[in-house]
Amino acid sequence: MSHNELVAEIERLTELNDRLSKQLIGMSETLETGRRELLATGWDAAVSEADSRWQIGANQHHSGSARMN
Repeated sequence: MSHNELVAEIERLTELNDRLSKQLIGMSETLETGRRELLATGWDAAVSEADSRWQIGANQHHSGSARMN
């Protein structure tokens, strides 16, 4: 390869590398957004589950107290 061909190939590869880098950054941002959404969904589900369990426990406590009277 001549010097000019090598320079052209380096420029082509640099451009491809830059595009790939931008794609990977975009994919990383997409994954991070998805991770945050999953964490938020999991947190909401855990809070909802805990609230349900608390309500069941409170209802059982109140119904048990009523039976004792």
